[in-house]
Amino acid sequence: ETGTYQVSNYYSLDVLNNNPVELKNQDRVIIRQIPEYYLDRFVKVDGYVNYPGWYKIIKDKTTLKEIIEQAGGFLDDASLTEASLTRSVGSTEYDPEYERLKLIPRADMTDDEYDYLKAKSRERPGRVVVDFERLFVMNESEENIILKRGDEINIPEAKNYITLLGQVVNPGKLIYKEQLTYEDYINIAGGYGWRALDDEVRIIKANTGEWVEAEDIDALKPGDTIWVPEDPPGPKFWDVFTTALQVAGQVAAVVAATMAVIIASR
Repeated sequence: ETGTYQVSNYYSLDVLNNNPVELKNQDRVIIRQIPEYYLDRFVKVDGYVNYPGWYKIIKDKTTLKEIIEQAGGFLDDASLTEASLTRSVGSTEYDPEYERLKLIPRADMTDDEYDYLKAKSRERPGRVVVDFERLFVMNESEENIILKRGDEINIPEAKNYITLLGQVVNPGKLIYKEQLTYEDYINIAGGYGWRALDDEVRIIKANTGEWVEAEDIDALKPGDTIWVPEDPPGPKFWDVFTTALQVAGQVAAVVAATMAVIIASR
């Protein structure tokens, strides 16, 4: 009232509706902006849906299933097995141990360090664990996660083949048939190559990239890869021969030196 000081009062909308405040000369009214009101919240849907593109979401409300419905659903050739959800916001984390291990030769690592390096190198940054088949085929609601700004949903084309790599006679892709085992596919591809390690066959799973021993797989899935490793060749004859000569020369030198010492000491 005297003009020597200023008083700031905060009133919520409910208070103003119930108890109107009388304004005086030179009062200043400030209406605050809702935080993040103008922040764009979009997710991207890509791949085998009817209407791929960007879709706006409501914070802490819009679900994965709602967005797929807005995108018109899946096309007939869509692969729910390999469908993925990637989250970019808040997914980048600096791992000093991983960065350190990338600079170290394998020979200087412990087995645990090497296993950690392999696991981190196979990691897919930002990958959100969600099972599209359980959500859209089995209708399990616990898979229906809340989407966040910047999420990317990718629906790839279904793979109706199995890939064979490594020591098989005819590596390549074979049409997937549910009843066939990994040995059946290898036989169809002409059998094992002459340097194949047939007891160390691995299956690379299409949806996770995980390497699994072939004997531990109950059934193959479309898109899986069969890897037949090669038995590394033994040392070449010339390398063995030269190494043997070097060892023999060193032994001869030691024997000669020993004999010289014995003779000199007499």
